[in-house]
Amino acid sequence: MSVLAQNTARADVLLRRGVSETWGVRWEQDSGSGYAPVDISTWSGTVQLRSDTGEVWAEFPVQTFTDGLATVTIAADALTTPIWATRGAGNWRMNITNTSGHVERLADGYFYLED
Repeated sequence: MSVLAQNTARADVLLRRGVSETWGVRWEQDSGSGYAPVDISTWSGTVQLRSDTGEVWAEFPVQTFTDGLATVTIAADALTTPIWATRGAGNWRMNITNTSGHVERLADGYFYLED
């Protein structure tokens, strides 16, 4: 499915307990002569895993790059504590913040957690 313009990327993510997971989002903007990556190398960010009622269950740092890519890695042991056995699904969001405090939501969606 193609999208011409969308402020926030949306995607569902499947996470597996005991497996390292890495995914990323690339921010591009129309420069007037086509789309070009936004340099976000000086930005910082997080990915939150949340309940459907908004409770933050976990937060992971985001790496940002000059080519507009923002990535998150969830370590294999991050979702293996007993509480995660009761959390089979929820939502996630990736926010990044520039040096002056401006926040951009790059992406969000639902996650599913399985063994």
